[in-house]
Amino acid sequence: MKELVILGAGAGTTIIEGPAPPGNTRRAMRIASASTAQTVIDGFTLTGGFATEGGGVIFEAPGTMSNCLITGNSAGTAIEGNGGGVFVIGTSANLVNCTITNNTSSIGPGGGLAL
Repeated sequence: MKELVILGAGAGTTIIEGPAPPGNTRRAMRIASASTAQTVIDGFTLTGGFATEGGGVIFEAPGTMSNCLITGNSAGTAIEGNGGGVFVIGTSANLVNCTITNNTSSIGPGGGLAL
């Protein structure tokens, strides 16, 4: 497997917004298991995402995010919700020079970050 590197023009310029209508899962980004040996995301804003877990980004495989802004995302339903901004499950994630702000989780831990 090879490393996957995705470079944006900077968090103030390159914005990824949750794509689906409100009420549906519209996570901004997913680092999926077995996708690559390592995923590197640099220079993005992730906003407007919604999912039961990891509205902004969910790490299901190792990854690094750097120089990013994760804001305005949410996680949750009436019975569960973890990591409005970032959710890391069964793997490791490195966040370098990232700002995580104004994210919410309806019922579970981690409005900003849940591990």
